[in-house]
Amino acid sequence: MASRHIMAEVHTRRTGATNCRSPFGCVWSSLLRDKSMEGNVMKNVRNLVTALVLSCSAVAAIAGDVTVSEPWVRGTVAAQKATGAFMGLTAAKPMRLVGASSPAAPAVEVHEMSMENDVMKMRPVAGIDLPAGQMVALKPGGYHIMLMGLTAPLHAGASVPLTLSFEAADGTREEVQIEAPVRELAAPAMKMKHGAH
Repeated sequence: MASRHIMAEVHTRRTGATNCRSPFGCVWSSLLRDKSMEGNVMKNVRNLVTALVLSCSAVAAIAGDVTVSEPWVRGTVAAQKATGAFMGLTAAKPMRLVGASSPAAPAVEVHEMSMENDVMKMRPVAGIDLPAGQMVALKPGGYHIMLMGLTAPLHAGASVPLTLSFEAADGTREEVQIEAPVRELAAPAMKMKHGAH
């Protein structure tokens, strides 16, 4: 009998249980508490993973001096051979977007849409200036990246690899590779709060 009381006291001290009536009961209580802690840990891990996935989709790439945020490509129909890619670009120092390429299309150009005499016109541009610390929006109706001669239709849910080329004031260049998700053909324009062109 004395040994039983000693064992119960030892288990009570180890597990922190106050209502154990037997060594088995104390061990079982400890296991239940450990399982509860494990569940909380796994829940926190899942929340952390979800937050990381969301942050990665919002910021597609940070390479060198340029951050690319919220990139997307407008989806196409079967016979359509051209579409636009849109995103936000933020440079840590004065930079210039000077080109782009993609395996999805043989011709990729930087374009600008503007209203002239009540007519919306689109034309290629040599580059887009990126002031230091100021986000510049590439969006429908303004600056965008044009993909021409598409090799296949682009459906919502797919993604398009893009390589963006940037040039610094001293002439040095750097490239940023991103994956831009495809949105439906009728996708609305990306909303930008500041620095939009």
